[in-house]
Amino acid sequence: MHQALIIYIIFQSLLFSVILISGKKPENRPLLFYFIYLFVFHVLFMLNHKEFVINYADSELVSIMYDFIALCNTAIVLFFLYSILEKPAPKALRWLWLIPVIQIIADYTFKTLDPEFYEASFYHNWYLSFPFYIRILFTGLLIWQIQVFNKEIRENGSSKKHHELIRLYWGKYFVYFHLALSSLLLLYMLFTLANGRLYSTDESTLTYSPHYYNMIHRGFIAIFLLVFGYLAVRNPSVFNAPSAGAHLEQQIAEIVLPEEEKKFQTKTEFTEEQIRQYTELLNKLVETDKVYLDPELTLSKLSKLSAIPSRQLSQFIQITFHKNYKEYINSYRVLHAQKLLTRENASRDTMYGIAFDSGFNSESSFYKIFKQQTSLTPKQYQDRSRV
Repeated sequence: MHQALIIYIIFQSLLFSVILISGKKPENRPLLFYFIYLFVFHVLFMLNHKEFVINYADSELVSIMYDFIALCNTAIVLFFLYSILEKPAPKALRWLWLIPVIQIIADYTFKTLDPEFYEASFYHNWYLSFPFYIRILFTGLLIWQIQVFNKEIRENGSSKKHHELIRLYWGKYFVYFHLALSSLLLLYMLFTLANGRLYSTDESTLTYSPHYYNMIHRGFIAIFLLVFGYLAVRNPSVFNAPSAGAHLEQQIAEIVLPEEEKKFQTKTEFTEEQIRQYTELLNKLVETDKVYLDPELTLSKLSKLSAIPSRQLSQFIQITFHKNYKEYINSYRVLHAQKLLTRENASRDTMYGIAFDSGFNSESSFYKIFKQQTSLTPKQYQDRSRV
């Protein structure tokens, strides 16, 4: 059974990788990297374990490679989640990449300097080895990630497009999946650890076994590849731009949205009086009061200034201007920056000053958004305006 799961995971992750490579879509690169990781990890697992007919268990290099890749799982999953959020991972998480290096060096050092201690049962007790402490760390980080996704959905969900919102919810459920798997493995370890301490039994399922541990792990991964992986690749509303025709995968994917959100997405009609009133309010705030110059302006803040409920305001902007809230406000900021870049003596101004005076809260976001909307950097735009 375990061998069949491993073979299925290898071929399925390879298939998804080929599909993503052939798609040539930059937004799918993090997902592609994750599937390649699953493929490489399980190939090394197969080569490194004696339960398979063909194995290289005696090869020290293969064993080290397998341990190293296994230890990278925490960092890979966390950085994949931040790619879904479209945000840089916190600097503190970069230390996760050092765990494999430290563990491998420690193993090699003990094995070289004191082989007897390395081979002693104390060192090789499973609850002192990397699967146990890594599983505790991973579980804690996943619990934190749920809070990160909830905060992102709560604060920015109403300003995102429909397919972007679905992507966020899929990311959240991806965290739930890994948390369920990690918690189950951790409970299995702790429960079997109690055998001989809190209770004593010869029952094989109550004694720690790498076979049972791996069966649980591979079973969950196989389910993930069967359900989540298929929808993520095929469904355009998850990781790609939405398509015109809604098909079965899209309908299935949208079940992750709360009922309240699904009702909101279908509620797109405004009365003529509302359209007139909302248009006048926004024109006054944006074109006259220039509220977009406030770097701390948020959808909820604009909602309070306009007295329009935030969800209605977000929907109205999308329907009327065919932009989400951020794109709508940033378009005014870019127009303002263009005026500053072409005014007399503009060359004396710093790009940071122009960015801040236009309502951007950082120079990097100013460069990124300006180029997205004009296909030019601020400096290129300024130079062309002088010709």
